[in-house]
Amino acid sequence: MGSQRLYLLAVVALAGGSLLLAALIILGELRDDSALGGGALGAILVAYGLIVLCLRKMGLIGPRRAEGK
Repeated sequence: MGSQRLYLLAVVALAGGSLLLAALIILGELRDDSALGGGALGAILVAYGLIVLCLRKMGLIGPRRAEGK
C-alpha cells in the first residue's frame, strides 16, 4: 500500500507542476517568446506521460483494469 501512496503523491505533484507549465505557456504567448512557450509545452507533454505511467502503475488504467483484475 505504501508504493500506491507514493504514486498518488507523484500524480498530484505532476498535476501541480502541469498547472505551472500551463501558466508558462500563456506567459510565453503574451511575451511573444516562442522558446519559453515551446519548452513549457514539451515539458507539459512529458509530465502528462509520467502521470499516465503512474496511473498505470497504480492499476487505475490499463489492460489489467479492463479485465476486471
